Amino acid sequence: MKPAQSDLDSTGSARRKVPPQSKRAELLLGPYHPPDVDVGTEITCHLRGKGRVCGWGTGKIRWPLIRVGHGGKGAYAMTAELARAVRNESESAICYWFGVGTATVAIWRRKLGVPQFNDGTRRLYSLWKEPKLPTLSLTISKPALRRFRLASGLSNQQVATAMGWNSVNSYGQLESGKRQATTAPTLNKLAQALACDAKELLKTRSRGAK
Repeated sequence: MKPAQSDLDSTGSARRKVPPQSKRAELLLGPYHPPDVDVGTEITCHLRGKGRVCGWGTGKIRWPLIRVGHGGKGAYAMTAELARAVRNESESAICYWFGVGTATVAIWRRKLGVPQFNDGTRRLYSLWKEPKLPTLSLTISKPALRRFRLASGLSNQQVATAMGWNSVNSYGQLESGKRQATTAPTLNKLAQALACDAKELLKTRSRGAK
């Protein structure tokens, strides 16, 4: 399916879209149930050992806090259920549902041996991946761009301005080869700016290509 023009950035490539909060906080394997305990109950934490419940967290899933020893601030009780969440859910989802910060999640993951890209993080990353360009997208030739730009006596900035792009990097990525695919309207506008035929800016197949 061809992206709408509003879904394309200044170089004609598909624009990344930030997933809404509802998607970033979506749980893969929820719901997660806190242990049925009261303040003063002794429970076992996988990270700290035995401790007594001294209160509750402020997240949407109210999790018991425990205090090990005398005094000190209560810490989340790392039960088997919370560990299951940390191992499977994205950092964003854990922060949203359990009311903790990213630093806390990082510590939990490290102590539990959770990889950076667990199932929840991979799913979230997939929402951020750039949509594919239209199947009829065109591939720009880096040498051709540079050749016609120099022949026209234009700088990268002048070409970017002629294209109506706010950043010189929008053109620079094309000429450097960091971004090669574009759409027909962008190709035609480039050809106009460089005073050449649009076909001359296209990357040609090698003789061995099928």
